[in-house]
Amino acid sequence: MSSAARFLFPVLLLAPSLALVGDAQAKDQRPITTYEWVDSTMADIAEPNGHTSKIIYLNRCEGGCSISGGFNDSRTNRSSIIAGGSTANISAWGKGDAQWEQLVECVTALYDPYDIIITDVDPGPNVEHFETIVAGRASEAGMPQGVGGVAPFSCGIINNAISFNFANENFYANGIKSICETVGQETAHAFGLEHEYLCTDPMTYLPDCGLKWFQDENASCGEYEPSSCMCRQNQNSHRILEDHFGVGPNRGPDLDFARPLANSNVSPNFVIEVSGDDYYYGINNVEVFVNGNSIGETSSPPYIFNAPEGTTGYTTLEVRGTDARGWASSKTIEINVGESCDAGDCPAGRVCFDNFCIADSTTPGGFAATCDNDATCNSEICARDSDGVGTCTETCELDKGQCPAGFGCLKAGDTNVCWAGVTEDTGGCGCNSATPTGGLAGLFLVLLGLFYQRRRRLS
Repeated sequence: MSSAARFLFPVLLLAPSLALVGDAQAKDQRPITTYEWVDSTMADIAEPNGHTSKIIYLNRCEGGCSISGGFNDSRTNRSSIIAGGSTANISAWGKGDAQWEQLVECVTALYDPYDIIITDVDPGPNVEHFETIVAGRASEAGMPQGVGGVAPFSCGIINNAISFNFANENFYANGIKSICETVGQETAHAFGLEHEYLCTDPMTYLPDCGLKWFQDENASCGEYEPSSCMCRQNQNSHRILEDHFGVGPNRGPDLDFARPLANSNVSPNFVIEVSGDDYYYGINNVEVFVNGNSIGETSSPPYIFNAPEGTTGYTTLEVRGTDARGWASSKTIEINVGESCDAGDCPAGRVCFDNFCIADSTTPGGFAATCDNDATCNSEICARDSDGVGTCTETCELDKGQCPAGFGCLKAGDTNVCWAGVTEDTGGCGCNSATPTGGLAGLFLVLLGLFYQRRRRLS
């Protein structure tokens, strides 16, 4: 640094605590990271909520990066970390695309609780942004051997700061999680966060305590023992970041139904299988609900459940899950549970649609029941004829013979619906369109629903 004193604060990098694919870094090879104090002569330092951007750009330095010494500004590729008047040439990320994608997902998860955008696309010279270089070696930036990362630091937010994570150093091996937590620590230094004596926080020196995230806990600062903080009485990293940037989306585990699929027809006593993924924080618990009632939960895969006996008709399935932080997510789908059928073998009160028995007009909202609006139909499709009479119906494919006996598939606007008195060619030649018969020529349908969103109510 040419115009500000340079202070180095050594930091023992977080040890890998939950192995990821290829995370084989030895515990006795943890790299050292540093941060450097800067003042307003070398950086635009803002108070809380005074930041000029919410973007963190992860730069893999494709083709190499050139960073010049000077006033901290990611838009002009200048950093006080680099000695004044010189230029550092940083070599490109060397671990391949698959591990880069893991890293981006991991850093996104770390900052997920906050209104921060993580991107690996350069915002460009006209957009204010924080930047963290994840590439190269310490020597390329003028750092001593063994340094794993470095960032500028003050008690406020350093707008447009560039931090460095020397991901090509041998001590990182394939430790994507270690690199990820280094990125979390170095970027947060530019937001005014100090080292914490709290093992579960990314700002810590302390290893071997499992997953790390920014903790909602008033912690002592310090590295290997508690010490006073420089910028505040104690440090709550979560609250500081939340105050700086605001609350982000609550993204818990990524959950879905592997079977049955949404809007499918299934037989009674079916099996429910949930698929789930949370790359960084894992899945702590999965619970499944059928029509609002819990049918079981589990904390480990496979996430397989048996549907309750007696479940029939249009049915709502919901899965809820939490990750290691306790963050929750859910997914809801609709299905039809019924007996398979041919044209005339459904029990009383049901008709055969698309080879499955569904409620008929004797059930309010059933097929061919009168309706006032979409919400009054199980299918959420209420069609009106030219006289304004509404009828609950189903969408269909022309010439497939899906509709109940006495009904055919009729084109109506941008979709097709089952309608009484319509005949259609089911011989497979595709040579005739469905046509109304029996005095239905010129039938006009007013369709009130969105036909491709097959949302259901319990019949």
